[in-house]
Amino acid sequence: MKRRGILNREISRIIASMGHGQYLLVCDAGFPIPEEADCVDLSLRKGIPDLPTVLSTINEEFISEKVMFAPETKSNN
Repeated sequence: MKRRGILNREISRIIASMGHGQYLLVCDAGFPIPEEADCVDLSLRKGIPDLPTVLSTINEEFISEKVMFAPETKSNN
């Protein structure tokens, strides 16, 4: 059992299996997810966990080549 870092088994698996040129998408509940995509639902209730918590936790273990945000992120989050 892991003591620290990302404890969610599916998120750990996805991050560990990623390679160059692949995408990791963090989105809200209304985003359309293709059926062939790995999807991990973290929701407990509205706003929990919040976006800053999710992103900062992922950032501790994930090395990104590029980060992109939707234009409306700045005004809505």
